[in-house]
Amino acid sequence: MKVTVTANTCVRDFGQYVESFGLTFGEECDLSGVTKACFVFRNTAKHPIAGHESLGAWKVEKDRNTLTVFVEPFLYNDTYEGEAVISGEKISLSRADVTVMKVAVVDDFEVLTTQSGMVYRLLIPESDGPLPLVLAFHGNGERGTDSYRHMVNNRVITKWGEPVSQGRYKCIVLGPQSNDSWSDAELTDVRGIIDRLIAEKKADPRRIYVAGLAPFQVTLRFSAANTDLLAGVLAMLFWKKYNPDFTPLADLPIWMAIAVNDSTGESTFAKEAYQYISEELHNEKARITVFSEETMMSYGLYGQMTHWGWIPALDDPEICDWLFSNVRLDV
Repeated sequence: MKVTVTANTCVRDFGQYVESFGLTFGEECDLSGVTKACFVFRNTAKHPIAGHESLGAWKVEKDRNTLTVFVEPFLYNDTYEGEAVISGEKISLSRADVTVMKVAVVDDFEVLTTQSGMVYRLLIPESDGPLPLVLAFHGNGERGTDSYRHMVNNRVITKWGEPVSQGRYKCIVLGPQSNDSWSDAELTDVRGIIDRLIAEKKADPRRIYVAGLAPFQVTLRFSAANTDLLAGVLAMLFWKKYNPDFTPLADLPIWMAIAVNDSTGESTFAKEAYQYISEELHNEKARITVFSEETMMSYGLYGQMTHWGWIPALDDPEICDWLFSNVRLDV
């Protein structure tokens, strides 16, 4: 029996989750007796550490030669197993057997490459005029050239392209992918992309924002080197090992966010950086949020996941509203 298996997925706080499977049969077959009981899922996980098995299929919809199997969402990884027996034949729904993968929001982004070979994702909503632009820097675990990992491991980039966010802050979203520890050459490419979008009158030069993580201190490094471009910065996490020169940040609106019990132990250094920027450099536009252990636990963040302070940061409407409230007046 020829069948095309489509995984319909989305990006949530903990990564990529499958929400349903589509089965399209290439030949006529009797689907009348197919119910949710025909589908079995094993080794699923709803949480990266705790696991928590999904309850599996909860509804099946039929349309001619197509079945849509809705499941209690679980992580779309290589460990889950799924199968069904239809018309006497076994069909596997495990990841290796998926023919087509769809990712909500991510699929709205264009996949592009710079002349030097850096891969990036770009979302440009339809608009009658220039739009704000959010540059989102991914973390250390998302490096590569696949144009995929940095989009699905967390919501650092997709957050800004989600329908709710676009309804509140309609904006261009730029998600570059580093394959070289955020080299100077890559950051030059990033600046070039933004300059081009401004020149093409797609991006508003008064409203260019950075919202990123801290591998090799990329968010603060880029911000310090491009104060002539940026209206506001959301810096989530901190790596003292790659401590940049903060002097250029003396007048740039910046909000730092980190968990008090970050597993890297960097929360102390983040507070020191904030203190230096706000007191030594007299930046009255600097802010910081240090998420408590209770706040992190409320998101299911514990163990090594206490490093994931970007989750409550991106979920905080005050922080996000603040970012978009900043507008350059010197452009």
